[in-house]
Amino acid sequence: MSIVFLERGKMYAPHDVLDNMLYNMYDHIMLRTYLYIPDHLEKQIERIVAIQKNSKAEVMRQALEKGLERLVPKAGGAEALLKLAELGRKNKVKGPKDLSINHDYYLWGGKKRSKI
Repeated sequence: MSIVFLERGKMYAPHDVLDNMLYNMYDHIMLRTYLYIPDHLEKQIERIVAIQKNSKAEVMRQALEKGLERLVPKAGGAEALLKLAELGRKNKVKGPKDLSINHDYYLWGGKKRSKI
């Protein structure tokens, strides 16, 4: 016995329903983009597709994600502090003279320590 689903006058077998669901999912979550690439990139993509057993679209998405991460590095930790210090120097921002002693006060409030 086979199951047939009806949708808007069309008949679907179970695997068609799954394909239709996946198509609708991609249609609502992903944007379709056309991209012209040189032959050497096409050959590299095809090699990776064969090795990874992934779809061409998935390989291209992974490559774009990794490439974009390398083009726009995330500023974190020490880098962010150095950029902030550079902005302060550039704009001649002055902080409180007792900042090294009373940093907790300036960050969180409370009582100031006396100068040592």
